[in-house]
Amino acid sequence: MRRFEAALLLLGTAAAAQSGSVPLIYCTDLFHPHEDPDDHFDLATLFALDELEVRGILLDQGAQQLARPGSTPIRQLCAITGREVPAGIGLDEKLTSSDDTGASRPAEFQAGVELLLRVLREAERPVVIVQTGSLRDLAAAYNREPGLLRTRVARLYVNSGNAAGAQFEYNAQLDLIAYRRIMESDLPVYWCPCFGGDQVWTGGPHSAWWRFRQGELFDQLSAPLQSYFAYALMRLPPSVDPIRALSEPGLLPLAAEDWRAQAWAQERSMWSTASLLDAAGRPDPSFTFTPATWSFDAQGAVSLEPAEDSPRRVLTVPDEGAYSRAMLRALGGLLPRLVRPQG
Repeated sequence: MRRFEAALLLLGTAAAAQSGSVPLIYCTDLFHPHEDPDDHFDLATLFALDELEVRGILLDQGAQQLARPGSTPIRQLCAITGREVPAGIGLDEKLTSSDDTGASRPAEFQAGVELLLRVLREAERPVVIVQTGSLRDLAAAYNREPGLLRTRVARLYVNSGNAAGAQFEYNAQLDLIAYRRIMESDLPVYWCPCFGGDQVWTGGPHSAWWRFRQGELFDQLSAPLQSYFAYALMRLPPSVDPIRALSEPGLLPLAAEDWRAQAWAQERSMWSTASLLDAAGRPDPSFTFTPATWSFDAQGAVSLEPAEDSPRRVLTVPDEGAYSRAMLRALGGLLPRLVRPQG
């Protein structure tokens, strides 16, 4: 227990009750400075969905977390919302086999797996998991206590891979052994392929990818949330205090016309919005999850087929344009309300 407590981060202000009705664990490759700032948009979406009770956040790729802590944007959103969320740093190295538990890795990188297992053990009802980044910590947890995950995971949203062919997509490549371990498991996987074909940057009927111009959203946001995104996009160092930066405009050039013009005009690709909305029980006619089955050949290429009797589900998008517009509307309705509750 001492090892777990040492590595676990309890992020936020004084404890604040969460009103969400859906217990959820969030697994993310969130960094500051970022790898891709879509993760900061996803984190803000997570905090904005009142239906979700975030029981824990697993910060992927432990060694990188020490150098580029994803805890920084979590702390900022806890400060904005007055909430408190436990977070744990995950395993630092790829799994070496499909039954690797990760238990031999250094103690400082065990908190993510241990947080996940603890939340599941203590949960009074099955928990929803939303994954972005690698599946390393989830696969290690499954290998340690498969029965616990089978009985205590309500749905597992996997935001990784492409819907056909070789799995070139970034998140899958982070740990291919872990990816296949979970995708071939008996867990209730709701698959959100990042791309629809056998290449990256392709859409299609099973692609979660959508994009928007940042200015379509930024003007609607509160000043602290604009500062949150500015801090991320500018990749500011720790010497610029991330909490003070939320409320002291002088620390950030938000009013500088050249910076605003560049940031507002920038296109942002997104992948995880639909999974978060569905996890919160917010159905949208622009997407659904249909029964499916999938398998991998000897070279690791995936084949996806509809299967009415399958417990697995895959994201299905009838109209890509309508889907993109609906996802932007959803963020436009959620993020402007992301403020500290009064009273």
